Amino acid sequence: MPPTIRTSSLALGISLAAPPNWSFAAGDTIIGSVTRQLALVAPEATVTVRLQGRVKVKITVSRGNNRHDVYRSRVNFFTAAAAETQRVVFHGPVHIPQGGEAQSWPFSLTIPTSPMIASAQGLSQECSFLRMTPEEMPKHPLPGTFTSSDHGLSTRSECYVEYYLETTMRFAHKGSISVATATQPIIIRHPSTAQPILDFRPMQKPWPRSVRSYRLIPGQESAELSFKQKSQKFFGSSKVPQFNFKLHVWVPSVVQLDNPLPLPIQLLVEPAAQQTSAEIQDVVQIVTLNHIKVTIKANTQVLAPGNWSGSPHDDNHRSSANLGIELVFARLGEVLTIPSAPGDTPVDIGQRLQLRLTSRGLCAGDKLVSTAQYLRPGFATYSIRHTNSWKWSINYTIAGEKQKLEFEVPIEILHPPDGRQPNSLSRSSTRRSRRQPMHLRHLRRHL
Repeated sequence: MPPTIRTSSLALGISLAAPPNWSFAAGDTIIGSVTRQLALVAPEATVTVRLQGRVKVKITVSRGNNRHDVYRSRVNFFTAAAAETQRVVFHGPVHIPQGGEAQSWPFSLTIPTSPMIASAQGLSQECSFLRMTPEEMPKHPLPGTFTSSDHGLSTRSECYVEYYLETTMRFAHKGSISVATATQPIIIRHPSTAQPILDFRPMQKPWPRSVRSYRLIPGQESAELSFKQKSQKFFGSSKVPQFNFKLHVWVPSVVQLDNPLPLPIQLLVEPAAQQTSAEIQDVVQIVTLNHIKVTIKANTQVLAPGNWSGSPHDDNHRSSANLGIELVFARLGEVLTIPSAPGDTPVDIGQRLQLRLTSRGLCAGDKLVSTAQYLRPGFATYSIRHTNSWKWSINYTIAGEKQKLEFEVPIEILHPPDGRQPNSLSRSSTRRSRRQPMHLRHLRRHL
């Protein structure tokens, strides 16, 4: 089930005014031309150009003994949009002499902002991630170009969302009708915002935590513990001082690639004096942030109807990749602490380290930390749904005791803003980095 590839010949070809690998957005106008170089003399010819878009899913299930069941789903996006997605760019006689100049016919097509399908195309509601009512179908968003596959022990599946231009030339030649065709895939971006978002919709949660140690006592931070003290701590004796607190964590629920603003990652320790041992209730404990590790986890779910019933078959493609934030801490050259005194405000780690997600990957300041092949915006269309989450691991030390807080939350990844190009964002971040403090200049020397 391969996606459509570019086909071109002297008989017919498509040239686009856009640079190679250019991506379009829904609502953009595609400008190009159809060209023929091969000699032809025809009294009448018709050249058409059509924009095609579709989503396809194929699920193959092994039943043993070399038996396989194959389930397929396909939806064409523009079956009810011939007037918007098809153009007759030429109709009339053609005369291209042998060795003469090629003939070219310009065209322009505007990409629809949503699928325009004549009907549900055989898809039941159970086999679609979108509502298939007549009221909702016109509101469906046009998904961006996408591909994914997975090969399990008994099930393998593949899916893609693709768009391409198809041109056809029909002409009378030697008493019969001949046809020449050519195709040109195009990339359509996932929907995004016109300008960079300002609100990352941070999620905040207080996590109850505690630490037990004699080193919580002032003056004992670096003391060598006696055998008795170690034994009391090991057996959980109530004589060992205990510091109870809430670790407040703020992380974004929405991120946008190439957004110039740093990721809002905030931390704060709120002491719980009533649950803390009396001898250290008024002691401000130093909480050292060792590092933060973040793993992006992607899941692509595909659906296809059964061959003999409407019951859906599904499969999941899962992948994960480390963002590499811990590498920034390893090369930082200074110690970061989490505010822990009563009345303190959170520390913004994203702002302090200038952490941003770009189309290239994670950046600290203007330096690339990790690549971004795994950062793909989430979306849902008829038979494909792609979602993202990220797993956080926050490692810190109190009174010599290392602790780790781990949690996983959904994350919405947005495509870069349509109103700004990645290059301009890179220049913006470079200008900002020249004004960054000493700890980031030290970090850049090591990245």
